[in-house]
Amino acid sequence: MCCCVNPNERCPLLRTYAVSKPMLTSDDVFEFAVEYQYDEPGDFYLAISMNDIRRGGITYDTGAKVFKMKRHGHHTVHFQVPLDLFNSGEFRLFTSLRTPSATNPDFTDMVAVATGDNACSFVIRNDKGDPYALLNHDHIRIAPAPQETDVEVETFSDTFSEFFHKQ
Repeated sequence: MCCCVNPNERCPLLRTYAVSKPMLTSDDVFEFAVEYQYDEPGDFYLAISMNDIRRGGITYDTGAKVFKMKRHGHHTVHFQVPLDLFNSGEFRLFTSLRTPSATNPDFTDMVAVATGDNACSFVIRNDKGDPYALLNHDHIRIAPAPQETDVEVETFSDTFSEFFHKQ
């Protein structure tokens, strides 16, 4: 199957848009919606990836066969993502509409992907966090393994955050 952007003959509408305000803090939950038009019979799925625009890379991906849609035709479905894991950043959500692969039941074929104006951008501002790293220290830290005796952990200091907050 061909990987196509939308609109296309099989999926004339696929767009992702903010329901919440697009400028948020890490204390917020971001709500967004996906509007689609898909009239072909059979199973189909929505897959959503969250890309970090500033740092680059895919921050999160739902997987291709997680959100199985129940209704064909023109519909809108709502999703949300908690933001407390993240430091400040600029993000973009890309949604693809997928069907089960005819050759491999473990895979899907992409029918359409929402890009450009049909993708959804949002911004997280976290004044307490580290502007350099994606994930904030309240939720993840690298630490010596429990059996490690050759490492002494000093008091945690967030030098990047301290530097940027003095500016």
